[in-house]
Amino acid sequence: MKPTHSYDQIPEKEEDEGLLPAQYAPRAAPEWWRRPTGVFLTGANIVLFLITASLALWQSRWFQRGYSSTMNEDIKKVSWYSPVLDRVEIPLVEKTYDNTLYAHSKLAQLPSPETDKAWNEMTRIRLLLVNDDEVRRLGKDPEYTVKHPNRTDANVAVMAVDHQLHCLESIRRNTFNEYYFPHGSSSVLHMDHLLHCFDLLAQTLQCNSAMDVITYNWWELATDPVPDFRINMKCRDFNAYRDFTTKPLEESGFFQVWEEGWGTWHRTGGEKNVTAPKQWWQLQLDDGAITKEQFEAKWGPM
Repeated sequence: MKPTHSYDQIPEKEEDEGLLPAQYAPRAAPEWWRRPTGVFLTGANIVLFLITASLALWQSRWFQRGYSSTMNEDIKKVSWYSPVLDRVEIPLVEKTYDNTLYAHSKLAQLPSPETDKAWNEMTRIRLLLVNDDEVRRLGKDPEYTVKHPNRTDANVAVMAVDHQLHCLESIRRNTFNEYYFPHGSSSVLHMDHLLHCFDLLAQTLQCNSAMDVITYNWWELATDPVPDFRINMKCRDFNAYRDFTTKPLEESGFFQVWEEGWGTWHRTGGEKNVTAPKQWWQLQLDDGAITKEQFEAKWGPM
């Protein structure tokens, strides 16, 4: 007699037979998850959270660097802290500069009253007032900075671009030495100032390292390639900055020193000095401002 066999039905899910611990067994999705509306709302909340977090991180970059706004974002990325970048919008503008050999602009003219006027308008210097916190963000110590004599928490500064243009104008004038200094310069700092300007402009050009490209052309009758100095550039709008500096002091923080005059600015006592170079001490000695004994007390026997 053949044995009879019976077979039990194989369960559709292995976990029904205890092959997986109960806590790891798959569970049905919650009712809200199985609804399309629930999935959409969950996804929307996640996206909103990510956007909010990204914006917070984006804004915190500027605030951590001392800025109080996201104004001039592109310029701030490639600049050290400057309080002016929170005061005025400086657009980036596309320009084509024609610096070819004979395309003389009003700045590229021989000395004359008209030429001097053009340079004076570009290089006029207005001083800037910054508070103690802004001085610290610049990496300086406000205990050593010069204060405005009539204002509290107001330190005197100048914008780097104005100093650079001043140096360029000094070199230009020295190029036409006989015109501007027909009897020679009376300043004992004349040559030291020019050497300082050479160094300053060289460092500035290297720091900015303009990546604009200059191509070459063949000029009629030329035997060698000639550089084409008509180049397209993206620039900070200098006019926007310059116009802002002419606004009232309370709005811009800028003022003209000649409106009050350096003559009213004196030490009030208690100022901290920075160490001056030996050459400066020598200059004071030569000028009779200090004695030989004072010089040697600082620098040793001459």
